[in-house]
This record gives sequence, structure tokens and C-alpha cells, in this order.
Amino acid sequence: MSCHHFAREPAKSIIFAFNNNLLRMTKEINRLKAVLAEVGKTNVWLAEQLGVNPTTVSKWCTNTCQPDLHTLSRIAELLNVSRRELLRP
Repeated sequence: MSCHHFAREPAKSIIFAFNNNLLRMTKEINRLKAVLAEVGKTNVWLAEQLGVNPTTVSKWCTNTCQPDLHTLSRIAELLNVSRRELLRP
């Protein structure tokens, strides 16, 4: 469960363009911070449940980086929401 920095992928032009678009898109759709507030949970609580550093969860909440798909599924399960709800614009 690591932090994915999409902009740091190999700098081949096509991959770079894809990653920049993906980074831009994820900055617009990650709703983790809002969903945590809606369900009354904190970054620290989520970090404890996932066994990750609270700083990692904070980075996810501010869209500095993104959780991988497996972790996103686990977050949805813990918060009792769908993955779509976490990613909905």
C-alpha cells in the first residue's frame, strides 16, 4: 500500500502525456477527504485500519498521490461506500 506519484513515471512522451492527464483527472475526482468527513472518520482512523502511516492517508486526501486499486477497494469497504463514491466528481 504505497503512494503512487503518477507524474514520476518514466518520461517517455506518450507515457508522460498519459500520466499528466491521469494526474489532472485524479486531482479532480478523489473524494476521500469529503467521504471521511461524511462518515465521521479521521485520517488517523483510516491509517490505523489500513496499517499505513497517517501521512500517506493525508497525501491521498490532498491528492498529492493516490492509493492503488486494491487499497481503494479496502478504503471503500471500511467506509461502507462504493469505490465510485470515493471517485465521483
